Amino acid sequence: SNLILLDGEMGTGKTTLVKTIMAMKGVHEVSSPTFAIVNRYDSDEGAFFHFDLYRIEEMEELYDIGFEEYLESGSPCLIEWPQILYPTLDQPFIKISIEMVDERRIFTISLPEVN
Repeated sequence: SNLILLDGEMGTGKTTLVKTIMAMKGVHEVSSPTFAIVNRYDSDEGAFFHFDLYRIEEMEELYDIGFEEYLESGSPCLIEWPQILYPTLDQPFIKISIEMVDERRIFTISLPEVN
């Protein structure tokens, strides 16, 4: 799947994980798209889209920025704070949950059933 959802509380390392993934793809200028909602990173393998949905309250806000087109582009989409998407997702996705336990990060990777 090109859709990777990053779930975890504030400060668990979602953006750090995206920075690590992008560094492996040769992209070193990565920042949290909290205010822009989406950042595009270009690598030798093509475009990657990094979303931060923390401030999104209605799905309409995502439609207004062309969210569906990003998903349909075939480019990898790394999405922080994806909770608003869960009820409406109709395509396969990878979910990476990050949890802090005793100052250690626990990563759980799953392939949930699609609606």
